[in-house]
Amino acid sequence: MMNKNKKYYGWNTLTLSDSKTHMSSQNEIILGPGDPDPVSIYNEQYVESSPVLLLCDHASNIIPQKLGTLGLTKEILNQHIALDIGTDIIGPYLSNALKAPIVMAGFSRLVVDLNREPNQSFSIPKVSDNIQIPANCNLSETQKKTRITEIYTPYHQCIANCLDRIKTHTSTPLIVSIHSFTPVIDGEQRDTEIGILWDKNETISKKMIDHLSQNNPGLIIGDNAPYSLKKSPTLNHTINNLPLAEQKNSILVEFRQDLIKDDAGAKTYADIFLQALQDIYP
Repeated sequence: MMNKNKKYYGWNTLTLSDSKTHMSSQNEIILGPGDPDPVSIYNEQYVESSPVLLLCDHASNIIPQKLGTLGLTKEILNQHIALDIGTDIIGPYLSNALKAPIVMAGFSRLVVDLNREPNQSFSIPKVSDNIQIPANCNLSETQKKTRITEIYTPYHQCIANCLDRIKTHTSTPLIVSIHSFTPVIDGEQRDTEIGILWDKNETISKKMIDHLSQNNPGLIIGDNAPYSLKKSPTLNHTINNLPLAEQKNSILVEFRQDLIKDDAGAKTYADIFLQALQDIYP
């Protein structure tokens, strides 16, 4: 769980004050001085040297103070519908090991989902895994646009800026998008432990899947599982929002949340993924 009062790994936060002040009406602004920035870069110093850029779309369960708790209990805000549990541990851990920068989301996916096209109805979900999100019902178009402008746009602009900087020293950056999934959804058990999901990035993804499967025979490695990006490409919006070359040279990994919910489990599974990544992309 993310806690806005905790300092995470000494992140270098991006200066994004404009995103908090450029709305047409002061009453429409969501983010205030007591809120974190909508995006942070950890290990930003490696942007100038690493060919790898890591992404964490759903690392946080923080809600802007102005929105309270979205009408939800703290217990629900600690569940999978609010964040990708364990990615706030795995993301910086991989960043340190790879000496690569990671772009981290500052707010919960329930405020606005950074991995969904902003014009989609479930970009700001009214219901998630059969739980209603009261504060997301009956929003005006202006309220929706405010969330997109203040939270979604700075995140994606930060990714674009990092890629521009990385491309000054490598023509083929590798994008690694880090996610986690609930072991049960809609009453259905999901047995996959580490899933590699692909669409346009099939070639590099298949290499990862083969390596993980061959070197970890006791693990259940998902090939476009627990869900398929080939069947549902809109679930990979952050990657699809990038130039085609970066889409093809990307990896989306999903870790099962019950396996990575604490430091020990997160680091164990991060190391398994890390070994495979370093072997196929030295």
